[in-house]
Amino acid sequence: MESFKTLARGKRLAIFLDYDGTLTPIVKDPDRAFMSDESRASVKLLASQVPTAIISGRCLEKVVGFVQLEELFYAGSHGLDIRGPDSGPFALKGGTVCAYQPAADSVSAYTIATSIPRIGTP
Repeated sequence: MESFKTLARGKRLAIFLDYDGTLTPIVKDPDRAFMSDESRASVKLLASQVPTAIISGRCLEKVVGFVQLEELFYAGSHGLDIRGPDSGPFALKGGTVCAYQPAADSVSAYTIATSIPRIGTP
């Protein structure tokens, strides 16, 4: 860990982790992909040192419910839903807004732009 700290000195770091297959084993029933207490404790420790995010194809509520750590950033539905931590050293406090905008905010504009008929297209 000390050599990592030496390499990281003076840099702004963030950790991004996938849920299925990284923090949990791949299982036949996705609703049974539970994170171990040991993994949860390791992620909690990591999140106390550096901003840490869990990225998943699962819906935001499902992955938050599985991980159960409020001090993390979460991106569910492959980034369609994003939220920042409510607690911990990197919590979004005092009306701070997460700098990342969920893709859902752009979907309606994209849908409108791509549904306009174009002259000369079949």
